[in-house]
Amino acid sequence: MTEQHEGVPILVVEGNVINTARRNEDVPRLKFILRNAAQHEIYSWTAVPVRASLSPGEGEGFRTRLASPPADARDVVVRFVNRRDL
Repeated sequence: MTEQHEGVPILVVEGNVINTARRNEDVPRLKFILRNAAQHEIYSWTAVPVRASLSPGEGEGFRTRLASPPADARDVVVRFVNRRDL
């Protein structure tokens, strides 16, 4: 979804993280990746989850905003941060 603030485009990414395990799980940081039409990463950022852990079956929403996203961005990939990212 996109919004405008004082003429500046803002990309808004919203979703839910749900614990499908049978035990409490820590919620890692989320990584948001903008890709161009050729599926190449052109921009990325991370966000800290609202809650550090979730009980079995529990979920938590997330929402992040990016002002002035690259004009050639075509899609957004959302995933958990992994060791390779660090």
